[in-house]
Amino acid sequence: MLDLPSLGGGTVGGLLADRARRTPDKPALLFEDEQLTYAELDAAASAVARGLLGLGAAPGSSVGVFLPNRTEALVAFFGIARAGLVEVPVNTAYKGTFLEHALGFTDVQVLLTEPGLLDLVATLPERPHALRTIVLLTDAAPANVPLPGIEILTWHDMIGRGDASTAFPEVALDDPMAIMLTSGTTGRSKGAVYPALMPVVAAHEFAVAMGTTSDERLYTCLPLFHGAAKFNLSLHAVAAGATIVLGRRFSASRFWDDIRRHEVTQFNALGSVLPMLLAQPPSGRDRDHPARKVFAAPAPPPVPGRGRGTLRSACRRGLRPHRDQDDHLESPTATQNRLHRRPLGHDPP
Repeated sequence: MLDLPSLGGGTVGGLLADRARRTPDKPALLFEDEQLTYAELDAAASAVARGLLGLGAAPGSSVGVFLPNRTEALVAFFGIARAGLVEVPVNTAYKGTFLEHALGFTDVQVLLTEPGLLDLVATLPERPHALRTIVLLTDAAPANVPLPGIEILTWHDMIGRGDASTAFPEVALDDPMAIMLTSGTTGRSKGAVYPALMPVVAAHEFAVAMGTTSDERLYTCLPLFHGAAKFNLSLHAVAAGATIVLGRRFSASRFWDDIRRHEVTQFNALGSVLPMLLAQPPSGRDRDHPARKVFAAPAPPPVPGRGRGTLRSACRRGLRPHRDQDDHLESPTATQNRLHRRPLGHDPP
């Protein structure tokens, strides 16, 4: 049976608070040259929660997050959850009718974004009907934004609207905490509503499946508007009491440098990421990194022209098989390609 008290009662905000209480000075989040301890991340999330409530956002209302990977995007995720609000992470490539639909059918009232993306909102064919406040990650709100009737605030302004005496609402385990948007490849995005307990259980299960320990550093450069980066890795790291290492975006040429720089022990990957990494020219530093595990899908085929299977290619990169606590030999990877019914990291028959 799931031990909810050890997971902060089963909510995202509670999980972070529990980890901050247990290990306040432990690094929780690394992003480029920025670092937040668990206590600092917890305090920043509470400040965002109070700020959003101070803007008049009522528990259960939607807050859009239209941001690239950066520290504030994860702070917002935890703050929105703590305030009992519903996060709507929006693909930063959306524009026009796709963006209008994403903000409209989810009833986004407050939108967190940055100046470089504001024009995409200002030039929408029709203004999303519920949108009334835009919070910009900038030092000063721009003048003459063609969005009449919408209040434009800075991040600092939003934090300033909060009241330190505000009590956070009690979040029930079946309360909605996020609306995750489908990719929209075959039509306009649909919304999958996540109840509060679901991502906490998923994060815990990922930590168990991957054997993640609190001394690990988990890296993702996948976009935070996608569940793989947010839940499968970032919240998974918090569930394990480990450290999140967030990359701005994927770069095959810089990937292993990021892994080395931040002493990453585990990362995740989707789509073409693994084939692109395995297709990089061999280097004398291929094994010079601490990464031990990767959770990825789909299973890549052998690298063309090299005659190597996936496992051998992965081992060239230093993702060596290791033994678990029961002395069983494990693959360096932990997903399965159901099409071939074979574990990722193993060559087909």
